[in-house]
Amino acid sequence: MTGIGHRGRPLIAAAGFDVPQPPAGDLALSREALAAVLRATEALPAQVAAGVDGYGIDAFILLAAAVIGPISSVQFDAPKRHAGSFPAPAGHP
Repeated sequence: MTGIGHRGRPLIAAAGFDVPQPPAGDLALSREALAAVLRATEALPAQVAAGVDGYGIDAFILLAAAVIGPISSVQFDAPKRHAGSFPAPAGHP
Protein backbone atom coordinates (compact mmCIF):
# COMPACT_ATOMS: atom_id res chain seq x y z
CA MET A 1 0.00 0.00 0.00
CA THR A 2 1.35 3.42 -0.87
CA GLY A 3 1.50 6.59 1.19
CA ILE A 4 -1.99 7.58 0.06
CA GLY A 5 -3.26 4.29 1.45
CA HIS A 6 -1.42 4.54 4.75
CA ARG A 7 -2.05 8.23 5.42
CA GLY A 8 -4.75 9.41 3.09
CA ARG A 9 -7.30 6.63 3.34
CA PRO A 10 -7.90 7.00 7.12
CA LEU A 11 -8.27 10.77 6.72
CA ILE A 12 -10.66 10.37 3.81
CA ALA A 13 -12.63 7.71 5.73
CA ALA A 14 -12.96 10.14 8.63
CA ALA A 15 -14.79 12.45 6.22
CA GLY A 16 -17.28 9.67 5.49
CA PHE A 17 -15.79 8.02 2.38
CA ASP A 18 -13.90 4.74 2.42
CA VAL A 19 -12.03 5.20 -0.85
CA PRO A 20 -9.57 2.41 -1.60
CA GLN A 21 -6.73 3.09 -3.97
CA PRO A 22 -7.49 1.20 -7.18
CA PRO A 23 -4.96 -1.48 -8.09
CA ALA A 24 -2.44 0.02 -10.50
CA GLY A 25 -4.62 3.11 -10.77
CA ASP A 26 -7.26 1.26 -12.81
CA LEU A 27 -10.71 2.74 -12.43
CA ALA A 28 -13.81 3.31 -14.49
CA LEU A 29 -16.13 6.29 -14.28
CA SER A 30 -19.61 6.98 -15.57
CA ARG A 31 -20.11 10.06 -17.74
CA GLU A 32 -21.75 11.80 -14.79
CA ALA A 33 -18.82 10.97 -12.52
CA LEU A 34 -16.35 12.20 -15.13
CA ALA A 35 -18.28 15.47 -15.42
CA ALA A 36 -18.15 15.86 -11.61
CA VAL A 37 -14.38 15.26 -11.64
CA LEU A 38 -13.86 17.82 -14.39
CA ARG A 39 -15.92 20.40 -12.47
CA ALA A 40 -13.92 19.71 -9.31
CA THR A 41 -10.66 20.05 -11.25
CA GLU A 42 -11.67 23.43 -12.63
CA ALA A 43 -12.51 24.65 -9.13
CA LEU A 44 -9.13 23.74 -7.60
CA PRO A 45 -6.75 26.55 -6.64
CA ALA A 46 -3.40 26.22 -8.47
CA GLN A 47 -1.49 25.11 -5.36
CA VAL A 48 -4.00 22.35 -4.63
CA ALA A 49 -4.11 21.28 -8.29
CA ALA A 50 -0.33 20.80 -8.22
CA GLY A 51 -0.75 18.50 -5.24
CA VAL A 52 -3.06 16.09 -7.05
CA ASP A 53 -1.37 16.20 -10.45
CA GLY A 54 -0.04 12.67 -10.72
CA TYR A 55 0.51 10.88 -7.42
CA GLY A 56 -2.73 10.89 -5.45
CA ILE A 57 -4.88 11.63 -8.47
CA ASP A 58 -6.84 8.39 -8.07
CA ALA A 59 -8.06 9.35 -4.59
CA PHE A 60 -8.95 12.84 -5.85
CA ILE A 61 -10.90 11.40 -8.77
CA LEU A 62 -12.86 9.02 -6.56
CA LEU A 63 -13.64 11.70 -3.97
CA ALA A 64 -14.71 14.17 -6.64
CA ALA A 65 -16.94 11.51 -8.23
CA ALA A 66 -18.48 10.64 -4.86
CA VAL A 67 -20.59 13.81 -4.91
CA ILE A 68 -22.95 12.23 -7.43
CA GLY A 69 -23.53 8.96 -5.58
CA PRO A 70 -21.99 5.91 -3.97
CA ILE A 71 -18.67 4.46 -5.01
CA SER A 72 -18.33 0.73 -5.41
CA SER A 73 -15.65 -1.72 -6.40
CA VAL A 74 -16.33 -4.23 -9.12
CA GLN A 75 -14.39 -7.26 -10.24
CA PHE A 76 -14.11 -8.30 -13.86
CA ASP A 77 -13.98 -11.96 -14.87
CA ALA A 78 -11.49 -11.34 -17.67
CA PRO A 79 -8.03 -9.80 -17.49
CA LYS A 80 -7.59 -6.19 -18.50
CA ARG A 81 -6.99 -5.59 -22.20
CA HIS A 82 -4.09 -3.24 -22.75
CA ALA A 83 -3.96 -0.63 -25.48
CA GLY A 84 -1.73 -1.53 -28.39
CA SER A 85 0.73 1.15 -27.31
CA PHE A 86 1.09 -0.50 -23.89
CA PRO A 87 2.16 -4.15 -24.09
CA ALA A 88 0.29 -6.59 -21.89
CA PRO A 89 2.14 -8.71 -19.34
CA ALA A 90 3.12 -12.19 -20.51
CA GLY A 91 0.14 -14.51 -20.61
CA HIS A 92 -2.47 -11.74 -20.93
CA PRO A 93 -4.25 -10.57 -24.11
